[in-house]
Amino acid sequence: MTSPIILVTIMTNSVETIRQEIESIDRQIHDLLIRRGELGVLVGAAKRKDSAQIIRPDREAAKIRSLIERHTGIFPKASIVRIWREIIGAVSLLQTDMKVAVAAPAQNSLECWDMARDYFGSVIPMQGVANPLVAISMVREGEANFAVLPWPEDGAENPWWSYLASDDRDQTLRVMVRLPYGEVEAGQGHPEHRALVIAKLDFLSSDKDHSFLLVDLDQTVSRARVVDKMKSVGLTAISIYSRRTAAVQDRSLHLVEVDSFVTSDDARLAQLLEKLESPDGKCLALGGYPVLPVLKDEKAAPSAKKSA
Repeated sequence: MTSPIILVTIMTNSVETIRQEIESIDRQIHDLLIRRGELGVLVGAAKRKDSAQIIRPDREAAKIRSLIERHTGIFPKASIVRIWREIIGAVSLLQTDMKVAVAAPAQNSLECWDMARDYFGSVIPMQGVANPLVAISMVREGEANFAVLPWPEDGAENPWWSYLASDDRDQTLRVMVRLPYGEVEAGQGHPEHRALVIAKLDFLSSDKDHSFLLVDLDQTVSRARVVDKMKSVGLTAISIYSRRTAAVQDRSLHLVEVDSFVTSDDARLAQLLEKLESPDGKCLALGGYPVLPVLKDEKAAPSAKKSA
């Protein structure tokens, strides 16, 4: 439905007048983008001087949330997210020589590439690789800053997430972002169209996050018991993915997504191992992702309203 403001504008202005105003707005947007790029370079230089982390998915997510919250008008919120991700990607490239490795499964490679491009933007170099382990190696060796990996698969014999941890803390890789970024509600219910972004960065809180925990136990423990003991220490499991092989029958390995922000020094990790009675086990925080609002599908809204 056309808004009253637009109707009044159409009635009181000629097409040429409206076009002139659009041209003026476009020039203002362009001038602001020029200045935005200049400021981005200055921020990057200041971060390098202070040895601060340049890429901050937590702050980026907080900015996107604030934009979604304040946004009004007929311009789709999903487009606002996409535009800002393009700006952030361009500024990130100005701040650092950024590269991305993409491990896209054959069955949904196009969706994976689209999600990666929507998040990183059109100017960030992206390289396709044969499998997740190659992408992980590239990030660990510094050949890529980020890797886009397929969503974990339960029961995988050699899951990529089992290779993220390292005895050298500086070599440990962490999940940073969930894709798609700014999911539209009509796209829910398609787990195969999801991916995770990993990097050799610290996972920092955006004030609303999910985390991933690697639980490596020195005995076979049921998934139900892992989830139950997590709940007893204040960790709510959302999903759990397990690897069990014939070669390691006396151990169990799980990747658990929890509904809270968890880092390696969280006391609940040690408490969990005590509850599971696994003295030689490990419970490691492997990052996570900022939770963004699920965006309303504006295209579906008119028909839904009509049917109501």
